[in-house]
Amino acid sequence: MPFTQEIMEVLISPHFLIPKMTPFSGAEDPENHSKAFQTQMLISDGSDSACYKMLLRNFRGMNLKWFSGIHDGTINSFCEFSKMFEEQFTTNWVKPS
Repeated sequence: MPFTQEIMEVLISPHFLIPKMTPFSGAEDPENHSKAFQTQMLISDGSDSACYKMLLRNFRGMNLKWFSGIHDGTINSFCEFSKMFEEQFTTNWVKPS
């Protein structure tokens, strides 16, 4: 798992309201998706550690494959994680004309 052990050990409250978002498909701007997700987490009062785990709920296909390829224990901040995500998928994203 790419997250550090410290992040993996954080428990998410059973009362936490999971934000409803459309999973990232690669067809949309990754930076906008990341910012929208962070805004929803802020509204839901999610902790930094909850952000990591909840963002994974939005991963399918190529996102999950990319995430699975990150070295174990290397991600220790959500800012770092979201920057990696944005950099990875911005290069593949085709901006609308």
